[in-house]
Amino acid sequence: PLDHRVQIDGSAQLIADYVNDLGAQEVYLLGYSTGGPIAIETAQRIEAPEVSLALISTAGPAPAGILSSMRSGVEVVRAMLRTGSLRPRDAWTENYRTLLYGDEGLNDPARARDSAARAEAQRQNMSTPSLRRTFAHTLSLMFWTLDRPGALADARVRLFHGDADTVFTPAMARRLASRLPADQITYYQGQGHLLFVTSQRLFDDIHSFFFDED
Repeated sequence: PLDHRVQIDGSAQLIADYVNDLGAQEVYLLGYSTGGPIAIETAQRIEAPEVSLALISTAGPAPAGILSSMRSGVEVVRAMLRTGSLRPRDAWTENYRTLLYGDEGLNDPARARDSAARAEAQRQNMSTPSLRRTFAHTLSLMFWTLDRPGALADARVRLFHGDADTVFTPAMARRLASRLPADQITYYQGQGHLLFVTSQRLFDDIHSFFFDED
């Protein structure tokens, strides 16, 4: 169900229990957005001697979730102003363009055309989430803190982040990377939060990181 409550610690424990039951010796985790904190918490619970963690457009600890929600609300209002429409589907479709390439992508002719085409292709899938669903999917993130960064001392961690991400900014990514600490951050110029959609090399880069092909 789309309105179930996402619990970061509970999700992490569920995944870690499954992996530990397998007796895996090498574990490779990918976490996207809110999945980043889930992957971090999972890595802290995994017993395997080798753990590698790739965080894509990742969320960070509080107050990152609260700031992101406020920023996202502003972006939707700006999308409404750009379209001149009060219809939610129009606003969400326009906002999708910002998720692809950030604010500056609207001023770049090639990216503006690309984002407009991609957004229009997704129009039928755009809907305003209910208040219940919104809280179910975001409440746990709002109060998540990085309690035990030292637990990742033996893990390999790298962030993959668009430098035009308006949801979780590059500055937020840098703060999280310094606290983990992460091996490094790979930035993607002119790309936003939906990095897995826009980047042609993201998963090749992650594969190289996982298997020491850099």
